Amino acid sequence: MLRAYFQASRAPRYSLLFALPLLIFYQILAALAPAGPGGMGVRNGADVILESVFIWLAGAWGPRLFMVCLIGAGAWLVARDVRAHRDLSPAVLGGMLLETVVLSLVFGVVVGGLTAALLGTPPPPMTVGFTDQLGRWTMLMLSLGAGIYEELLFRVVLVGLLAWGANKLLGWRPLVAGIAATVLGALIFSAFHYIGPLGDRFDRFTTCSCCSAKPPFAMLGAMKSHLVKLVVLASVVAVGACSKKRTRRAEVVECSSISLDAKGTTLCLVQLYKWKLPDAQKTAEARAHELDSLKTFQEDSVWGLSAAKHKRDFQACQRGTEPLNNCLLVAGWPLHRVRHTTDSMWNAALPQHRRELQACMAKRDFNLSSCLTLYYKWDSDRALETADSVTRARLGR
Repeated sequence: MLRAYFQASRAPRYSLLFALPLLIFYQILAALAPAGPGGMGVRNGADVILESVFIWLAGAWGPRLFMVCLIGAGAWLVARDVRAHRDLSPAVLGGMLLETVVLSLVFGVVVGGLTAALLGTPPPPMTVGFTDQLGRWTMLMLSLGAGIYEELLFRVVLVGLLAWGANKLLGWRPLVAGIAATVLGALIFSAFHYIGPLGDRFDRFTTCSCCSAKPPFAMLGAMKSHLVKLVVLASVVAVGACSKKRTRRAEVVECSSISLDAKGTTLCLVQLYKWKLPDAQKTAEARAHELDSLKTFQEDSVWGLSAAKHKRDFQACQRGTEPLNNCLLVAGWPLHRVRHTTDSMWNAALPQHRRELQACMAKRDFNLSSCLTLYYKWDSDRALETADSVTRARLGR
């Protein structure tokens, strides 16, 4: 009976139909998901990579072409299998659901145990970047995408190509080629999770977790060839992992929101949530760095949206008679960008400024800072600082 179930559940009429609700739910959530940090749309990274091939081929129609090809290939496989086998038993679908839930629990324990055994410590809090900026539905969408598209890209396409290349091009035996492809695929799969602003924060835990997760999934697929149950299993494990991280993540987010710096966040975590001091300090520092990175990313994104206006402001201020820094400030530029721009221009014309300084120093009867300001349009702050430096240098002789 079990052999008949396993054989039937491999068939496209069951396996692909079993994964279809996940694909539909993912696409609905992706369409409804709000923008992420910096106003970016949020999608699963493997989905974006697969779509980019079709965008390269068909331009703006690439995502639609990708979805048509994906659904069309699945529908063709299901239709061909249904014509050959007319039966479609709900009991098999129910058994697949039960098997997926059981395997997800087992694999969650296995992967967590492997990671803890490799590191010798339990997983640290807060391993996903920017999760406080994403809603629960967006996190669910990304987890579903991980089960669908990451398995398709990394286990089916990548590991399959690596194993084929090792076997056909290098002449390795199928078993050796499969093991090598699985290990290399696990490393690439782990590195993939650090790409982009929504990537994981790089640490030993995330690397070992991703690497240790890949071989068990690959072994399951090799033993049973249940690709689509693997997809559902990966989705359930991903959802469970994100939910577990979310609990401690919420504590970190709450403490950082009511604290002014990393020390305040550390104190909050220790006193309010009974964290151990070393873990609290490490997490608070990482949270402070994350917030700084997010702030910089958002500011740069907003600034880039008005790049044309900023260029016009800069050109107009260069043509005007008012000092450049004052003009840019009046135009609405932030002080740090004004300083960066003026310093860059100053350094680019440094030889000319040296000649101007030497010319003013030669005029003994003229105040140095006034000369630099009146004759060469130096801004008053820089002229005063330069005059003070020259005076101190003369007195020190």
